[in-house]
Amino acid sequence: MKVDQQSQVHTIDFYHGRTAAADAVTGSGRQIDIIEISPAIREIDALKKSVATLPEMRLDRVALMKQQLGFGAYRIDAEFVAAKMIENHATGG
Repeated sequence: MKVDQQSQVHTIDFYHGRTAAADAVTGSGRQIDIIEISPAIREIDALKKSVATLPEMRLDRVALMKQQLGFGAYRIDAEFVAAKMIENHATGG
């Protein structure tokens, strides 16, 4: 931002090499703000919105686990759990 001798504020657009005041003046003499959002940010925003609509729990998986526990068919692989605990401890997680 640059302030000249008449106390007027002019922002400098370093990317395009010109002042925003010169580019953003409308017919009424007012300055307008222009925002450009990249396509990647738009895609990320859309993904965030779609994830927000998903349920926090996968109810189908919860129902399956309850059923397996009820029948005694759910088995815990102790070696796998131990390996994950060691891995988690080693990475500080």
